[in-house]
Amino acid sequence: MRWITDDFRVGYSQYYLCDYNVIPESVGLNQAFQGNTLVGAGGGHLAVVCGTHYGRIRITVEVRDDEPAAAFDGWAMAVDVSHHSNTGRTWLGDMDTGGPPELGNLTPGGPGWYRVRVRARGRDAARAAGSTGFDADPPIEEHAVSIWPALPAPDLVHRSEDEIAGGPRPAPSGPLPAFYPECRPGWASAPASDEPTELVPQRVEKIIDWTIAHYPGAQLVGALLAGRDLAFADFMAARLTGADLTGSILIKTKLTATDLAGARLSQANLDGADLANANLTGARLDDAILTGVHLSEGRLVDAVLTRANLHRADLVGADLTGADLTGARLDGVRWSDSPDWPETTHWPSPTLARHIRAHSDASPIRPTDFTVRSLTL
Repeated sequence: MRWITDDFRVGYSQYYLCDYNVIPESVGLNQAFQGNTLVGAGGGHLAVVCGTHYGRIRITVEVRDDEPAAAFDGWAMAVDVSHHSNTGRTWLGDMDTGGPPELGNLTPGGPGWYRVRVRARGRDAARAAGSTGFDADPPIEEHAVSIWPALPAPDLVHRSEDEIAGGPRPAPSGPLPAFYPECRPGWASAPASDEPTELVPQRVEKIIDWTIAHYPGAQLVGALLAGRDLAFADFMAARLTGADLTGSILIKTKLTATDLAGARLSQANLDGADLANANLTGARLDDAILTGVHLSEGRLVDAVLTRANLHRADLVGADLTGADLTGARLDGVRWSDSPDWPETTHWPSPTLARHIRAHSDASPIRPTDFTVRSLTL
């Protein structure tokens, strides 16, 4: 798929490739500013730096199955970086909008690793033009973005020839370590350990009587967090792949667009937690408390939910293909039979879907939306 426009609007000299439901933190921009100056990775997003402070740029986006041929002539900047999509739904957008809807999903292969090549020219001229270049026709600055599935690797700078790239960095200490540990030179997986994982929040805030620890985008693959009290914490776009959260307290915890594939959440208390767009493929949630949990558009393929309490959970758009719901409590669960993607709830089997439908009431406003009556499977 290839898409091009002369009317992509950027603000504050930046735009994003961002997983759905992720609000980019400053990490990606810091990585770019203190690194190659063009593109940097953060939790669930890539931040791209422009010379245009506010206005239009020309941009070409190409979604591919493999790496494109080297074509750097005429481009002042060309950089390859890695991106891990927790949700398998990555969008192009600026600071204020979700981006052009006609472009669609940039990671159609689903959750996992992708490589992104960003090329740019005209950054210096656009910065020098300032507000006079707001509606230049054609735009002064041009970018080209290619994305394809690939294993993680360190950043690769093909071209770095504009004045922005040669200018002073905000921090004199030099480039930050690569955001993803797998993209650092010489990286190797940590040896097995029984020691509980230490958590260091990016920031902590007090709201009335609650202490909220923020870990957005935290890289916690295989973390040992069993029995930990993580109520109200913010793990948006974090990677908790294969983590042990058995018996942990995750009441009203923000796990939006978090990768929990293969995680162990048996007997965990997730009352009121936000798991919208989370990846729970193959996760164990047996005997978990999932009352009032927000799982809209969550990925629960092959997850184990035996005896889980899903009272009043939101499963609109959730994918439960192959999931085990034996003994699960479903009364009050909200789900959808809408033909409009991504609202459709995918139950483990057609037979179970019919059984749940027979125990559900349709919404008087939207007949394709349902609420389950009293039902334990």
